[in-house]
Amino acid sequence: MNNKRTNRIGVFVNGIKILLILLASVFLLQCKSTGIISGYEDFFKLSELERFEYEYSLHEGIKYKLFGDYSRANYFLKRSIEIFPYSDVANFELSNIYMIAGEYEKSVQYAEEALIIDQNNIWYYHHLANLFRELEEIEQAIAVYEKAVELFSDDVELLFSLAAMYNVGQYFEKALAVYSDIEEFIGIDERISISRQQIFMRIGEFEKAYYEIKKLVDKFPDEPSYLGILAELYSAVNMYSEALETYQKLFRLDPENGMAQLSVAEFFIKNGKFEDAIYYLISAFRNQNIVFEEKISFFSAVAGDSYLTENYSDAIENLALLLLEEYPDRKLPKVILTEFYINLGLYDKAGDILIDLYTDEPDNIDYAEKLLVVKGYAEKYDEVIKYGETIVQSFPGSYISKYFLGIAYYMKGDKDIAKDIFDNLIEIERVQNDMKSHVLSLLGDIFNSKGEYKKSDEYFERSIALDGENLVALNNYAYYLALRGQNLDKALKYSYITIENEPENSSFLDTYAWIMYKLERLDEALEYIEHAYRNNGSESYEILKHYGQILIGLEKYDEAKGYFLRARELTEDLEEIDKLISTLEKSISN
Repeated sequence: MNNKRTNRIGVFVNGIKILLILLASVFLLQCKSTGIISGYEDFFKLSELERFEYEYSLHEGIKYKLFGDYSRANYFLKRSIEIFPYSDVANFELSNIYMIAGEYEKSVQYAEEALIIDQNNIWYYHHLANLFRELEEIEQAIAVYEKAVELFSDDVELLFSLAAMYNVGQYFEKALAVYSDIEEFIGIDERISISRQQIFMRIGEFEKAYYEIKKLVDKFPDEPSYLGILAELYSAVNMYSEALETYQKLFRLDPENGMAQLSVAEFFIKNGKFEDAIYYLISAFRNQNIVFEEKISFFSAVAGDSYLTENYSDAIENLALLLLEEYPDRKLPKVILTEFYINLGLYDKAGDILIDLYTDEPDNIDYAEKLLVVKGYAEKYDEVIKYGETIVQSFPGSYISKYFLGIAYYMKGDKDIAKDIFDNLIEIERVQNDMKSHVLSLLGDIFNSKGEYKKSDEYFERSIALDGENLVALNNYAYYLALRGQNLDKALKYSYITIENEPENSSFLDTYAWIMYKLERLDEALEYIEHAYRNNGSESYEILKHYGQILIGLEKYDEAKGYFLRARELTEDLEEIDKLISTLEKSISN
């Protein structure tokens, strides 16, 4: 049984080989019949063995090319050329192989050789011209097509190719002349009129562009696509009433024309009438005749427009939800809607979608990381921890995941766990300096809270050495030094950098004022604490408390008490502020 099967397979494989050789032979004969081939008479000067080896090498080369084994194909085709240098087929096939490999210069060499050998093969002209276009050598591509047109003057497709290449090279008059020649052959044709319309628009001749499309509309009055082009033409030159009237004709002719729905929506958006565009967008997004990719492309453009998202966020969100409704199994609408929510700062909504995406694809690191980032921005630290522990296990190399997990534990007060995560994070070389600097400053915060001031200072120094523009690290380190009354000159230097960069930041101003207070430069301290108070500091417990303490130093006791009492309203931990008020009242009574 097995032997029979083996024999059948062998017969089948041999049959394929024979078929390939026959196909290659037919192709070769077709190429020979195109006309007189330069040097081909030398083929008959070869010995019978050389001719056999040539045919075998050529057939093997074509076979391996069909199989995608380009290395072997290359070997056999070059071998066939060694035996018979005038093989246009082998040169042509080698040109194709090098084109597939992206080696266009070599591809051109073999294509030119094939064309020299057989100048009557029209496909060789097309192939060589396309290679020159890929190399952006438009002049040479045009020259190839012009030569081809001399030989095949009645080939319409060749004329179209020449006209298109003239257009690429911006030889518009020549392109128009060729299109006129084609029209004499075949009459009014969509490709001709639309190509000429596009050229006329490029050179600013609207009336001629209009005439070309109007010809199509008049000859094919039942074809809605031409009305769509005409409407877009009107819109392009700000003839809005004519454009709208043409769109109305189109919809009367074809109410479910999806591309027209998108086109008229774009027309209204362009003219600042997004409310009018919404109706057509809803119709288009529900239209099953429009492919998913077209809808997504249009929605992405709308959702990416900052003006539209700022002024019509609800409408755009509803369009996105409509896409989700129409394509519940597609992930791309969810991804785009997530980005839309993130751009608007709607992190809770973005997070809900990302949970679905991540749950469906737990191995997708993009979904996993973005989920933690968004939940972190939303300050949903319990959820960051819930998902982050699993994500860090699944993607141990994801430093972004570790960073947000560490932040979550830090904000929840689990600073020992945060410390372990941050210690691991700063050892990863791929972590960017700004993130590593921030992590080092957080470690400085952690050790400061434990009273391990030496270690705290070491981490802050490392953080600032890594990123001298880390204003948070500079501010916090300066503040901790001021609280301890240590290295006040350094604290003043670092704090000054922060207010120089952000002169309206109330937290930075408060730190600078407090350092001045510690240095007993009370008038300057008062100046900066007042500035901090005026810059959104009136609701800050720390700023109000410091304001009162500075006023006490200036012996302005009644004013100080007023700030203390206001600070008392902003905290639940009354022990500190009540002690300050009590001490102040004793000072006043004395």
